[in-house]
Amino acid sequence: MDDPLQHNDDVHASAFADLMRNLVRERSYQVLLSTHDAGQADFLRRKFIAGGVSCTTVQLVGQGQDGTVVEITRNLADAA
Repeated sequence: MDDPLQHNDDVHASAFADLMRNLVRERSYQVLLSTHDAGQADFLRRKFIAGGVSCTTVQLVGQGQDGTVVEITRNLADAA
């Protein structure tokens, strides 16, 4: 999904995150989201981790000598 929270207020953004988290947990879906807003990405990451869903964040940092430079962060949810 491309920038799914772009025009949402906090309440709707939170409800969206809960819906995505539930689809992953209950139906074993894999979700790929993209956003240009680092704050939104961090919000979604925290919601997923708090809800027991592991998440990987890939940040496109810039152009390097050998191509695009990326930072990959894997956040594993605690098994409850």
